[in-house]
Amino acid sequence: MSGFSAWTFAGAAGVAYRAGLAATGLYLGNALSFLLGVFVFARRWRRSRITTVMEYLSGRSNLATHQTFSWSTIVFQLFTSASTLYGLSLFVSSACGFSVTWTILSAGAIIIFYCVLGGLWAVVVTDFLQASILMPFCLVLVITSLARVGGISGLIHSCPQR
Repeated sequence: MSGFSAWTFAGAAGVAYRAGLAATGLYLGNALSFLLGVFVFARRWRRSRITTVMEYLSGRSNLATHQTFSWSTIVFQLFTSASTLYGLSLFVSSACGFSVTWTILSAGAIIIFYCVLGGLWAVVVTDFLQASILMPFCLVLVITSLARVGGISGLIHSCPQR
């Protein structure tokens, strides 16, 4: 799912362990920005019959804006994708015994293949499939975790005091 990676289970868990409930601010901020996108921007985009940010910018901005957006997105996505693939490779290499490098290259090649072949539709389909698989497991994880710490009050009392 876009915006959801191995970092959620590995990196974010470490941040939450060190920072306590303050770490939930990261996810609350994400949720609020997604809601803003759905209720404000999605309606406008649908009325305009556009599906990407670049389509939106092309009707309202000049070439310099397009170039700035494109190059900054490329740089940002390189770092984001690298960290996501690295997190995935750490999990897969420890679970399956594959090398980290081989896992990164293989996963990257598969992702590039289906994105080039299927475009935005392929990305949406894989996001849906990932959500269909991850959400039930996340629900079980939350229920099991809360049961082990004694519910929400037990979770709050077991967090580090900071």
